[in-house]
Amino acid sequence: MREDRILITGGGGFVGRNLIRVMIKEGFKPENIVVIDKDNLNFIKKYKVKIVVADLSEKGKWMNEFKNTDVVINLAAQISSPDYEPFKKNNIESTKNIIEAMKKIHY
Repeated sequence: MREDRILITGGGGFVGRNLIRVMIKEGFKPENIVVIDKDNLNFIKKYKVKIVVADLSEKGKWMNEFKNTDVVINLAAQISSPDYEPFKKNNIESTKNIIEAMKKIHY
């Protein structure tokens, strides 16, 4: 079993849930995988990974999940919307907060 602690932001989406499936098949321990997302979490509950429900565009306790993390995979993204605001919130603001969380924990 792989012992790395992996944090996946946006892991509830199509790419994330398939990545989790493959990672577990390849020997990653489900209890070492943390998913931070707010949508589509029913798709990944069966894998028994740690799920943190959070809006990444808002700073919060979810940022503490970066402690003791070996790898961060950012899959959080807004891919479709008729308006600009969701793109700004879910792509720009969320990415800024993810980077800030990594800096706080790792520097």
